[in-house]
Amino acid sequence: MTVVFDAGQNSADNFAHLAATGLHYVGSVPASDCPDLTALPATACRIVDERRFGGLTARDTSREVYGAGRRAILTHSPELHASQARGFDGTTLAKAGQKLDELAATLASGKARRGRDKVEAEIESITRKPRVRRVITWQLSGDQPKDLRLAWGIDPGARAALEEELFGKHVLITSHDDWPVPEVIAGYRSQSQAESSFRQLKDPRWSPSARCSTGPSTTSASTSSPACSPCRSPSSCAGAPVRADWTCQYANCSPARRDRRDRADLPLRRRQAQSPPDDHRTHR
Repeated sequence: MTVVFDAGQNSADNFAHLAATGLHYVGSVPASDCPDLTALPATACRIVDERRFGGLTARDTSREVYGAGRRAILTHSPELHASQARGFDGTTLAKAGQKLDELAATLASGKARRGRDKVEAEIESITRKPRVRRVITWQLSGDQPKDLRLAWGIDPGARAALEEELFGKHVLITSHDDWPVPEVIAGYRSQSQAESSFRQLKDPRWSPSARCSTGPSTTSASTSSPACSPCRSPSSCAGAPVRADWTCQYANCSPARRDRRDRADLPLRRRQAQSPPDDHRTHR
């Protein structure tokens, strides 16, 4: 069995537990925590498997992670790179810039009452994210509240360096020293299958307490539990989507028994409004 997890589960205790149990794992660490790997030039990476992963490239190496030497694989995805660049410019930087513009306009009106220290604290809060702090430069002039003025901008060189260093990159770690790089990547990506199964279980439209085990079940690398479980009664399939290739363990659970709302050929029966009891009516 191989445990698959993301960087949010990293801790010295968790790695110690894995070592004590003898379980293999495939995980990740934030790329920003591995400057020695992210500093590697693009030419240091090679295409992994174009048929399976498109333009994904990787560099197989090792480094110390949580007190022990571990196999580490630096990956770079062009699709993820482009997505992160759009999100950073269009959302992260845009929001920070809007807040800085609003603050600058307030200060320019001469009606600000806050002291310089409080204004600086607000600017630091707006630019608190490490990536934003790397690319935004600002200057606050004046000493008295009415004289304070803010000027800010984006450093193009810092922005380009940030993109080259971090965007599109992941660092995977694994105890499978014998696995080929494509299999490590495939193992890590199987985590999304487990997450999809759990989301399906939590979705009220697909709750196992009210739906049957129609369709193929999914088993992930990190769990042996199927994505769906058998329905508890023949009528529990009511309201579930109809699929011609799905079957139920109950012989009398057929599409004809589905909820009337899923059948266009049957009119909806709406419950008529009922009058209140006599003792609630107003008599004259």
